[in-house]
Amino acid sequence: MNSTNWKLYNFLKNKAIEDPTHWVTHEEICAALPNEFTMNHQACKKKCCSSIQQHVIEINECDEIEKIILYKNQTYKLASNKEEAEKFIKKKLLLKACRIFKRYWQQLDKINKDGQGKLLSNKGNPIDEKSKARKYVEAFVNEALEGEKEEEQ
Repeated sequence: MNSTNWKLYNFLKNKAIEDPTHWVTHEEICAALPNEFTMNHQACKKKCCSSIQQHVIEINECDEIEKIILYKNQTYKLASNKEEAEKFIKKKLLLKACRIFKRYWQQLDKINKDGQGKLLSNKGNPIDEKSKARKYVEAFVNEALEGEKEEEQ
């Protein structure tokens, strides 16, 4: 962890000691740590600091820090109980991971279908002599472009 991460973590930890339910805003962080953070970005119709989120992610990924920093709507606080932490990681990490895995399997499916014959076009219409749809799955650019060049000649 770098010195900015430590300053941010210690600030959030002290705020949690004062009031464990308080969500700390970008404005509060920038006011308390002006040498590290400034309000420099417009997001969701309000000014914010574009680098705070990345520092929070780095802190959460650090094995030295045992606390979990929760974040939502450009506000932050340390988790105060197991349920709160589990809800956060489910929403922020598990659901995001599921979306990424879905994209992974979709892409892998496209790769594996390359060269397979098709009975229906991508729009669900039967492929016949009159159809302009490709009769085979062409997942890669080189093969698709070669096929189109041959058709033009």
